[in-house]
Amino acid sequence: MNWGNLVKPLVDLIIRRVKQSKVIHTDDTRVPVQDETVKGKCKSGRIWTNIGDEDNPYIAYDYTPDRTRAGPQKFLADY
Repeated sequence: MNWGNLVKPLVDLIIRRVKQSKVIHTDDTRVPVQDETVKGKCKSGRIWTNIGDEDNPYIAYDYTPDRTRAGPQKFLADY
């Protein structure tokens, strides 16, 4: 069983509610990610928090492998 499929409707709802906000606060945190090309080494990825406003008090998390603007632009594309 793919457990991710069970929570996908909830995740999609949270993302929709965050995007209904008048303002979205976005911030990133660096996280270590196992580097498949070099055994025992890690590279840096980013976890992005997208926080809704008072009327939509939800947090949607997103992962990107780097800190370029492409990640937030993709998440916020239809905002």
